[in-house]
Amino acid sequence: MVKVTVSKQNTSLFLWIKELVLKVIKKNWKFFRLKLAFVLASVFLFSCSQTKFVPKDQYLISKVEVDIDNPKHNIDEAKSYVKDKENYKILGFLKFHLFLYNLSSKKKTNDWFKRIGEPPKIFDEALSQRSEEQLKQYAYSKGYFRANVDSRITFKKNRKADITYTITTGDFYTIRKINYEIADSALENIYFNSALKPVLATGDVFDLEELEKHRADIVDLFRNKGYYYFSGDNVKYLADTTVFEKQVILSLVIKPAVKAQTDSAKVFSPFYLDKFYYSILPSNTAVTATRDNQASYTDTIKWNNSVLYENKDFTYPPALFDRIIQMKTGDLYNNASVENTFTALNLLRQFRFVDIQFHENEAKKDSNLLDTYIRLAPLSKQGTSFDIEGTNTSGNFGVAGYITYQHRNLFRGAEVFAVNLKGATERLQHLKQGGLPDYFNTREFGVESNLTIPRLLGPGNYIKSFKRFMPRTVISLGYNYQKRPEYTRTISN
Repeated sequence: MVKVTVSKQNTSLFLWIKELVLKVIKKNWKFFRLKLAFVLASVFLFSCSQTKFVPKDQYLISKVEVDIDNPKHNIDEAKSYVKDKENYKILGFLKFHLFLYNLSSKKKTNDWFKRIGEPPKIFDEALSQRSEEQLKQYAYSKGYFRANVDSRITFKKNRKADITYTITTGDFYTIRKINYEIADSALENIYFNSALKPVLATGDVFDLEELEKHRADIVDLFRNKGYYYFSGDNVKYLADTTVFEKQVILSLVIKPAVKAQTDSAKVFSPFYLDKFYYSILPSNTAVTATRDNQASYTDTIKWNNSVLYENKDFTYPPALFDRIIQMKTGDLYNNASVENTFTALNLLRQFRFVDIQFHENEAKKDSNLLDTYIRLAPLSKQGTSFDIEGTNTSGNFGVAGYITYQHRNLFRGAEVFAVNLKGATERLQHLKQGGLPDYFNTREFGVESNLTIPRLLGPGNYIKSFKRFMPRTVISLGYNYQKRPEYTRTISN
């Protein structure tokens, strides 16, 4: 028998601790109230049945985990290959969207909670088998050709299922030898004389991700050398693991695709640029429009193997396109130049969308010539915006307003003119003579204008050398007036 004796001294200590705890709770009541509300809400959420919409004799996926016996590999990367997923979590543990879905009615098919929530993820054996295969492919892609994947499914009494996939990698395979099989001698010469790094070096671990990166580099290399129809389908890898133990004989094969829609002669032929067609579309043209409405054009300008179709609302000089476009007649097709042209046209801040397409010259068939079609839908020529905001600088409250006016294509050369007006007032903590407060005693007014010209101003031959850098000239003027209790000043620039 154990006898417990509580002395008067111990009782006083308990009372002191009790009073201390009550004081802490009282002092931080708002914090404890929020904490209590969060705990109660969490209990309420988890108390609701998560299997409300799970059919009979089926299971809700409660948890999916992936284990790898090799610490060098990223589990999150491997988990992205898993096909069966659990419901989305917020805060790392709360399946809030599933909870919202479970609040819906079983009698209504288009319930509001069903639309914003997420239906339960049901365990599917076929999907689990696909996940095993995908994880095995992931291990293969990292050079583990003898990897094994096992799955363990735990079915619980509350109609939930936990899934665990275990990857046993085994030993990795390395590259013993690399063979190159390039069907065209011109492509072979371009490849071996390029700055591309080798696909993989002898002794490296076989890694499919690195091979895919190299495939993309090969496509970019040839498309920047005029091979317009060349694609990733023309690059293949063959890995032979049957000759040497844990080593791969890798073959890089570049040849026509087996079921290619394009003639192989075109795939392995460089193409040159011929004519350029520019279409200034109406500003309300849909982005998805595939054909131009010829009736919308009011003028046609022809120059130097180029044609410009204009409409009455937007006109641009031919010299603008000669200066901006990073391609010209007679050039080899170059994918990088196409991307640079797309960027340059967007930097003009003139067009709502830019579309660049290439088609073989119908009048010169079998000549390996491409005509360039550039379709441009302008933004509104003029625009005005107004913004207002509240400010708080070190406890000094204020309000500021901004008016911006913008004119695109001011002198019909893609110039952008903008005027910004700013007005602001603020209450700086300051007392007038006599101790009275001075409200909104800080005022500011400013105006700034700038003109952006899409070229450098200077000697012609010197300026042309900067064309590929897409230069521009900005002329700006500004004036700012500030009045504060301490001073009044103006700033001009």
